[in-house]
Amino acid sequence: MDPARERLRFLLDTVALQAEHLLGTDQRLFVEPFTPERALQLRSDPLLAERLDAFNARFARLQDTAGDKLLH
Repeated sequence: MDPARERLRFLLDTVALQAEHLLGTDQRLFVEPFTPERALQLRSDPLLAERLDAFNARFARLQDTAGDKLLH
């Protein structure tokens, strides 16, 4: 397989895995609506804060991989 195809296969696999991880975090974070009241809980609920951080990081990573590396 030529290098371009190998790179494409790798990036597609990476995007699929990142999307799967993001979906799992989404399901845990948004089990109930994210309201202003829940946002206020971020200071006192480390698990909620960690899930929000994980969601943000995974979303950004997926966007970076799909947008910058896969489509570029």
